Amino acid sequence: ISTDPAASASVRGIEQVNLLVSEGPARVDVPTFTGFSADAARSAVTDAGLAVGTVTSTYSTQAVDSVVSQSPAAGASVDEGTAVDLTVAADSPQGDPPNVVGQSEDEARSTLESKGYTVEVSAPVGSHLHRVVSQREEGDTVFLTVL
Repeated sequence: ISTDPAASASVRGIEQVNLLVSEGPARVDVPTFTGFSADAARSAVTDAGLAVGTVTSTYSTQAVDSVVSQSPAAGASVDEGTAVDLTVAADSPQGDPPNVVGQSEDEARSTLESKGYTVEVSAPVGSHLHRVVSQREEGDTVFLTVL
């Protein structure tokens, strides 16, 4: 990364030239950011010599706006300045619910509830297949019709 004398200097054939060789970027062990508030995590990421990457949110039962996951994982050894992606907890589902038509009632309920949706089921008398035939959403509630 440098020489002594400098690269533009003239030297005689018997003079010594010292070379300074890089060992590559500094390495950093990624700390744990899960459980931190989003703001505290952002600050801790930069304090650790890393960069804040993408910050996304997902439904979680953890405290709202707390970090629920990170990438790279805690303990990983990375180059200084590497971006750390953070996922923070939201108290309600994000985006559209998954399509569960065709699934069993239990499977559909489990899928939707794990994503933070409230599920209401309508099953006409005589239903015996226990399969979802339609769904509609109103806010954080998904209404399923099961036959």
